[in-house]
Amino acid sequence: MKTISIRLNDDLDSELSEMAKSAGTTKSEVVRKALEKHIVVAKFDELRETLIPYARKAGYYTEEDIYNDPDIS
Repeated sequence: MKTISIRLNDDLDSELSEMAKSAGTTKSEVVRKALEKHIVVAKFDELRETLIPYARKAGYYTEEDIYNDPDIS
């Protein structure tokens, strides 16, 4: 496992400490989980942006368009 260093202002460090304590874990674990989630969301957003033109071409502009399509089960 690699180690990185980050700088936090006092307020953010305090919030992080409280969150870790209430979760019964370490600050490192809270940051690691937050970073993992951020990466997944960023990858999803990137994929979504790639697929939007194809959806538009197929006539899908909203999630309701997909849900209301009788050909999609």
